[in-house]
Amino acid sequence: MRFYTPNYYDEAQIEVMDISDFVFPFNDDYMDYDGRKHQYILREKALDVVDSNWKKRLTDKSPNGVRNLLIATSIKFYNYAYQHSRSNNNQINYLIAKRGLKSYPNMFEYREAIKNAMVDLAFYLLDNGDLSRISGVDLESMTSMSIDTIRYEERDYPQRFRQTMSDLGLAYYGRYTFIPRGVGEEW
Repeated sequence: MRFYTPNYYDEAQIEVMDISDFVFPFNDDYMDYDGRKHQYILREKALDVVDSNWKKRLTDKSPNGVRNLLIATSIKFYNYAYQHSRSNNNQINYLIAKRGLKSYPNMFEYREAIKNAMVDLAFYLLDNGDLSRISGVDLESMTSMSIDTIRYEERDYPQRFRQTMSDLGLAYYGRYTFIPRGVGEEW
């Protein structure tokens, strides 16, 4: 089985290209597209733009620590989208990779919003760890919280991320009716 191999566009190409020239999904200096999973994953440079010293805050000091954070971010991002929609995973993946929402001026802007949401989530994970794996204390009420409270009240996602996901159409409790084009084909 052949998997989709996305084009790579560097910053110089992106600056001069017309929106209609882009083939979505694509790789750039900030995100890679995994054609096997049909999912984006951040690259280190996306975090470097926000904070060049972010690696010092990384708790996973293993040689794969950076990669582990980037993969965990992608997993949490896509799991949030899957859990907050009655659409199937193929529809969500297709929406993110190729379709976007009409409320965005173009697919490039939609992809940028996806990247920004993933960056926000990565920094939240970097600063707080993955709260879905622990239980703790509610600082407002000073009572203990179970893991279920953390998960179901979505305390393991920052508020700004949740709002962005809603804006992206990825926290839509309805069901999208479009059929992803090319399912079983390359995309």
